[in-house]
Amino acid sequence: MNRSSPSGRLHRKLSRPLWAVLTLFLASCAMFQVQPSALRPPVPKSLSLTNNVVLTSWGAVDMKVLGSSSTFFPGSFLIKSRDMIVYIDPLEVEESPPADFIFITHPHDDHLSLPDIERLAKEGTVIVGPPAVVKRLKDFNTLAVRPGKVIDREGLHVQALPAYNTEPLFLWLLAHPKKALNVGYILTIDSVSICHAGDTSPVPELERIRDITVALIPLDEDNGKLTMDVEQAAALVNSMQPTIAIPMHYEVGKGYPERFKQRIDQRIRVEIME
Repeated sequence: MNRSSPSGRLHRKLSRPLWAVLTLFLASCAMFQVQPSALRPPVPKSLSLTNNVVLTSWGAVDMKVLGSSSTFFPGSFLIKSRDMIVYIDPLEVEESPPADFIFITHPHDDHLSLPDIERLAKEGTVIVGPPAVVKRLKDFNTLAVRPGKVIDREGLHVQALPAYNTEPLFLWLLAHPKKALNVGYILTIDSVSICHAGDTSPVPELERIRDITVALIPLDEDNGKLTMDVEQAAALVNSMQPTIAIPMHYEVGKGYPERFKQRIDQRIRVEIME
């Protein structure tokens, strides 16, 4: 879209909080566009957690809403064990095996990507998500969860975590209100525990988490009104004391993961997977 377009002029007139609110409302319509970024590595980045469990990221995506574009590292991951293929919020997934389980944290389109779900689902795939997600996936085999729900399936232990904001994004509006019942997850496979926080502030329920192998933590700008800022995220990880911390869900090129890494306890290994 050229610079003289009406949407471009509108974007320049809006403050960031108001623009972010509009983004949330527009994310489920045709004006939301996403595609793999040219900054993606040629091969997806993988991290071996044990001999049997591997965590994979595909890298950055380019996102456009109206005239606003950004390069973004999403909270999209594959967990592959000897016996199971698990995805969390798959987005622009390329050349990947079909899923045994797909976990969706909430219904925003950078987390609930119907094209990716259609690509990855096979007969027997179970798609897990909060009620608003399940409502949008009526043609699939779904399992609804709410914060606090525990699932045990085929060697996979899952705890659904609350994921919500505590500070308004604009006026009284919360980007991820608690009443929406959005979730994060702790997934335990072959004694490896992976905490995917979802889109959330550093809420008290997360601060109590311990004994985690990997913490997947979202980063946002200062004051963290969409998720959590670098200071908040680092403080949360330092209290959780995972073996590995991986920043996610941030705009590429602004130095968020590097600043996050500088603030993390040296006993915790930080991996940047963009």
